[in-house]
Amino acid sequence: MAGKSDVIKALAKYGVNLNEATARGYTLLHCAAAWGRLETLKALVELDVDIEALNFRGEKARDVAARYSQVECVNFLDWADARLILKKIITKSSLIITDPEKGPGKLFKEDKSTILNACRLKNEWLESHPEASISEIFEQKQQLEDIVSPILAKMSTPRHFAAS
Repeated sequence: MAGKSDVIKALAKYGVNLNEATARGYTLLHCAAAWGRLETLKALVELDVDIEALNFRGEKARDVAARYSQVECVNFLDWADARLILKKIITKSSLIITDPEKGPGKLFKEDKSTILNACRLKNEWLESHPEASISEIFEQKQQLEDIVSPILAKMSTPRHFAAS
């Protein structure tokens, strides 16, 4: 299958589990990475396969690509991982705001709005910059963390009220 992007897209369309792994934990992504099938990697990532899946050696597809000196695949998977990290931070930050069970405490409306707007802007940035470099993605991640972290720190700090 690796090297047949159109076939993989058709299989996904018909509901085939593209994250299925062999007994030793190799997924289509691992195989495409090992064989240097960059277009297949791109198709699989576009179809949201699990880029963090581990084989029996504890290797991600990126590690397999590195082992077989598939430099273009390593670079692409590093890029895909950077995008995934930013997406996860956006999702986690949004969940803290929208799900009171996940958050460390009560939020002021202004802080909630600040975080939700920052998450929305970073999501829009990701969608409008599909070719952004890894450093640009990490810059966006840092900007989001710089907005969210102080608010979450403030949330988790106990408030002391003056006694009347």
